[in-house]
Amino acid sequence: PASLLHRRAIKRWFSGRGGDSLVVMETRHLETGDPEPPELPRGSEVLTLYSMLYCPYAQRTRLVLQHKQLPHRVINVNLVRKPDWFLARAPLPSAKVPIIELPGDEKLRLADSLITCEFLEEAFAGATSNGTDGDLMPSMGTPGAPRLRAAQRQTISRNDAMISAFYRWALKKDEPAEERELLWDRLLWQLRNLQADLRDGGFFGGARAQLADFMVWPWIERLPPLMQHYCLPPRLPDSLGHLSAWSEAMSETEPVRATRLPDWAHLAFVESHWRREPRYDFLENRED
Repeated sequence: PASLLHRRAIKRWFSGRGGDSLVVMETRHLETGDPEPPELPRGSEVLTLYSMLYCPYAQRTRLVLQHKQLPHRVINVNLVRKPDWFLARAPLPSAKVPIIELPGDEKLRLADSLITCEFLEEAFAGATSNGTDGDLMPSMGTPGAPRLRAAQRQTISRNDAMISAFYRWALKKDEPAEERELLWDRLLWQLRNLQADLRDGGFFGGARAQLADFMVWPWIERLPPLMQHYCLPPRLPDSLGHLSAWSEAMSETEPVRATRLPDWAHLAFVESHWRREPRYDFLENRED
């Protein structure tokens, strides 16, 4: 139904105005009482992503779908008031996003950002529809592949510690200034640890962005608006110069251009979360 859909105006807020989005349809954030989205036509090869627009974990899967050039529809979900049909479809009791649903009569649904991304990497290996290299990990037949693949997985694991430090710093807005400074220093320490994994060529995967780069990116995207909110300098310290250069290079990749949101949108959503009244769909109504 048309009432479930985002207005097309929302698309202009993605920073990747020049990027080609592969989203064939995107809903507003559906909640309790909303009807189920319609089934895809029989024989359709379009994948379905259950998502939340501001969720960094769901953005991981969006990035991989974009890199792989896979057409998909996005069903956004209100994570406070989840529809019963979404709870019934979720493959895990936690009913978190992202969830990937494959087309077909016997639908396979996979949850968790790493599981969905690794599945997409393995199930859709090789060249993309436009002829570019779609692989995000070295194939096992290439020299040094086991070591390179393990190095990427280690970076992704190291990123977990950075994510924990990020949330301890970002969400403790009412802490005393001394405590906030300590939390920021701990986050910077984790970012320096992460920076040490950058390889020759400037990316975690080497000469171009690969799986580890896209798994790290969503939290780096959210750093600048929060730094601004807490009146920190607009750039990371000089000790993180390599990570800053990586961030600039990532900003030019097609998947980031197609999925990135403007800083003000991230901050507006976080502020609504702080008020315990998360606003999921304000972006589509923005006129300026």
